[in-house]
Amino acid sequence: MLRGMLHYYSVFLDHQLFDGLNLNTLIRGYKMKYFDIKNTILLIAAIPIALISSSCTSSDDAATTSTTATSTTSDDTTTTGTTTDTQSSVSTPANFATILSETISPTLTPTIKTSVANLDRVLIKYSSSYVHLDNSTYAVGINSTISTYNDVFLKTFQLISQSSEECYRLDSEKHSNWSLDYNTSTMRLELNDTFGYTRDTNSSYLCFTFPSMNTMKATKRYTFSTSNNSYSEDTSFSAKYVEYDTSNAWPELSSSSSAITVYDSGLDVAIPTGMNPSGASMVTNERVAWTSSNADNLSDHNFYGTKLYTDTHSSYQSQIAAAGDNASTATAAATMLSAIKTDLEAVGSSLRYTKAVYTAFRNALLKTTLTGETIVGGSVGQNTAPYVFFTNEKDDSGTMHPFMVIASYSIQDRPNRLLDVTTPPGDGSGGYGESSVTRDALLGSFLYKIPLKDYGEVSTVGDNVMTTDSSGDGQNLADDAGDANYNVYSWASINTVGIAVDGVEIYPLFNNVLLASVEKGEVTQSGIHVGQGMGLHWHGDGHAANGNKMNIYNLRDYVGYDHPPLIGFGNDGVALYGKYEDDYSSMDGFSTEIDDFGGHEHDGYNYHYHAHTMESSVLNALTGYGGSLSYTVAVLMKGAWAGLINDIPEFWNGDKPNGGSGNKYGGHKDYATYTP
Repeated sequence: MLRGMLHYYSVFLDHQLFDGLNLNTLIRGYKMKYFDIKNTILLIAAIPIALISSSCTSSDDAATTSTTATSTTSDDTTTTGTTTDTQSSVSTPANFATILSETISPTLTPTIKTSVANLDRVLIKYSSSYVHLDNSTYAVGINSTISTYNDVFLKTFQLISQSSEECYRLDSEKHSNWSLDYNTSTMRLELNDTFGYTRDTNSSYLCFTFPSMNTMKATKRYTFSTSNNSYSEDTSFSAKYVEYDTSNAWPELSSSSSAITVYDSGLDVAIPTGMNPSGASMVTNERVAWTSSNADNLSDHNFYGTKLYTDTHSSYQSQIAAAGDNASTATAAATMLSAIKTDLEAVGSSLRYTKAVYTAFRNALLKTTLTGETIVGGSVGQNTAPYVFFTNEKDDSGTMHPFMVIASYSIQDRPNRLLDVTTPPGDGSGGYGESSVTRDALLGSFLYKIPLKDYGEVSTVGDNVMTTDSSGDGQNLADDAGDANYNVYSWASINTVGIAVDGVEIYPLFNNVLLASVEKGEVTQSGIHVGQGMGLHWHGDGHAANGNKMNIYNLRDYVGYDHPPLIGFGNDGVALYGKYEDDYSSMDGFSTEIDDFGGHEHDGYNYHYHAHTMESSVLNALTGYGGSLSYTVAVLMKGAWAGLINDIPEFWNGDKPNGGSGNKYGGHKDYATYTP
């Protein structure tokens, strides 16, 4: 308690706020965000101690490990509330393309498997090499190298049990919508699109067994029917072994077999306790056919080609003249952001953070690309969020309301691992036992606007208007569930609460029945899943739960920096950073408590959120909470916004927050009026 009091008093010293000391402002930054006269007296009593205390600082990590996490610098200063935002070096996590290129450390040492089971991830070794996919063509061959993550992903296959059959479909780990089949002319094994957008009547897959664990045999084959969108057995196929053809240097089907060894891949992708604390078993429900959800191919999508450019006001078009990371659009965006900062300050207002924060987030989003065949309709190499631009509009009274507008497909740049989810959401066709479940991810279409202006923070839950009006705007989880117990988890949007650095939407910790989503076993090891619409969204923090080095952010993103990486933004405009790590205790803000909303302010960092962990006893103690499990909760965002939203124009579009499509503040040509 004293530590927190000293910190907030030191902020007042730094900002010369003795004149007209505002206790309400001070208490807004205090942990519980309510007025407590006893604690205030104690705080004032701490003044003599504060006079000889220095504020919390940290130095760069002493480690010399290299990192490719990006950093953006600026000398801008933004003032708000009790803290002046002076962030000049803002780091963002390495995307998956960067991770794939990195050498695995410590060196991977696969272990021999003596048996196999459903969902196992395996390497199949012939002599001194492994069955391997070509990085570009996906051609199946063999290769001995397993030094980088990409090497291992191209050689790893997931075994998928085929109902009552005692054989397994082999899905590629890197290209999880594609499975092993064979070329009927050459007999060579090949990778086939089995669950992607381009599957057709030629789509097929083999079903393998591993006799005595030293040979590999294709016992059955299944082919796809476009008439009923399902697979059935190819009765013309006869069982064959896998043999390595030395003359052609490829594995093929044959009446003879080659000796093979099956290894565990060594990848740590098991769902941790924190993402399935009840230990829910794998359900056997059928997989929802993605054709029921109006899937779009990338080339038919709203963000493909010039449609967004054409629909955007001419003042902003230079920022989106090209998709992804581009020098010209970056210059145009920087120019606009500088103009916004100048215009705000000219009327006595300010950005919530320095330009460096927004620039870093924009750069990270636009450098993130899809690395595998994992999204229905997606294309390897496409941007997960192709456009990010800044708008500078005024309302009818002349008040400025600038935004960062993000066009996103809401797709991960890495494997989703939806087949591993034990209890995925059902399709809503009936009781869960009779429903099909969602295990595929589609391209989304989201144009979000993140407020740049500092609208301040709430004092308590309920300050933000979240009750349903006649149009259905602003629905919160509590009211949607018919529960009058409002807290930082339930006073949250029933839709998205933020957007992550990979472009994927962030949803509240709670689901629609006011339980932490992880308690139903409905998310992956990284804390993500798809709902009935098959759109990916985050519910939890995979890094905190498993630390497998392949999450949206990882320990490698801490090396050499003074603060955890920037990993997202709330729809309220408040930035989200990664959790604090004990091994990096010198980082800025490490000793400053996180408040009930999951945020704090410190050392030149305006109020911001952090991913964090807490014990489930905190949830179990909530009035009316239906859970009783004991586990560590890996929180990405709790749900309730700490940033004030009531003065943000056009914040609600039904139950969806801060959509930018077809409105003035999203830069639409029919409504925007800004002229430089």
